[in-house]
Amino acid sequence: MSTSSTFLPSFLELKETEEYGRGVYSVKELSPGTDVIVGDPLAHVISSHEREMYCHHCLKKERSLKKCGQCKFVWYCSRACQREDWLYHKVECAGISRISPSIPTDTVRLIVRLLVRRSNGTSTVTSLPKGAQWDMDILTTHAPRYNEELKQSIGEQVFGAKLLMSDSKEYNPEVAFSIACKMISNSFSILDWEMNSIGSGVYILPALLNHSCDPNVIALFEGPKMRLRTTKKIFENEQLFVSYTDLLETRERRQRHLQKYYLFSCNCPRCSSEFSGSLDEKLIKTAADLKESDRKTLYKDGFSKLDEAENVKKKGDWAALESLASEYLTKHSSRLGDTNILIVKMRECLMDSYIEQQKWREALQVAVTLK
Repeated sequence: MSTSSTFLPSFLELKETEEYGRGVYSVKELSPGTDVIVGDPLAHVISSHEREMYCHHCLKKERSLKKCGQCKFVWYCSRACQREDWLYHKVECAGISRISPSIPTDTVRLIVRLLVRRSNGTSTVTSLPKGAQWDMDILTTHAPRYNEELKQSIGEQVFGAKLLMSDSKEYNPEVAFSIACKMISNSFSILDWEMNSIGSGVYILPALLNHSCDPNVIALFEGPKMRLRTTKKIFENEQLFVSYTDLLETRERRQRHLQKYYLFSCNCPRCSSEFSGSLDEKLIKTAADLKESDRKTLYKDGFSKLDEAENVKKKGDWAALESLASEYLTKHSSRLGDTNILIVKMRECLMDSYIEQQKWREALQVAVTLK
């Protein structure tokens, strides 16, 4: 059944089906490389560990950013960007200054910016559907089905927003809780040109697309602006799918992530296909003579080491990251193979360390192995 979707481009429409619920469909054939949705976020934030590297408004990466003189937490590339962002930053600015040296989470800051956006009444949607008072009313939430642990986590983030906003007129606890619940299943990671996450944002129309681990649409970014671009030929009346999870993860880890945050199991072609010869088989491939017990230990230790590498990366200690990644690859490459997810991700960490240290020749040598 089609539903009113005047806020979507003319060649797209919303449909309700028993299998997928609400989804976005194309009303005509689309070629690969077609931009189906292009737009700015309702609100966005730079990740705390990247805050001194990217302008918090336009997301331009620069070495000579200027920090906000009051909170000394937010950075800008120019006075113009600082002025344009002030409408959203002024509330969090006072709060960040007040709680310093504590640092608010990215989720708390995004909740605050969305509350401010709701208060000032500006919209990213051209025509809100009947019954919607602001953009996020279009989005759905799984809040009634959240477990107690997740509800508690959401409550803590909402309380953090209250602390940051103090007595600001924009704060409303019920609205803040609703926003936080919808953010869990409707926000996007903002990626740089290397496909590394540098922040997060809420994009209303892209959030209407359903998930597949074999998507026909991908999200590309120009600063905070998102482009949803087709990767395959789209036929008339075909549904558009985007991925909600890291596609370079094993089937087991993808399913676990989707179940935790989106409360469903994926039955897309990739997840339901025969395992033999599939991409997922290649991602977990190990030496043929490796025992099952050794394989499980290897994966447990490997993902733990990847978490350690990500923490080192967030600190910007590139020499330490190089050492950690090099040591792991030297020890395990022969046992896991070039296509194994642990090797691929650790090589990405090694390449990042080389690039940041301007070791261009070494970075190129690693890049060749990732092609």
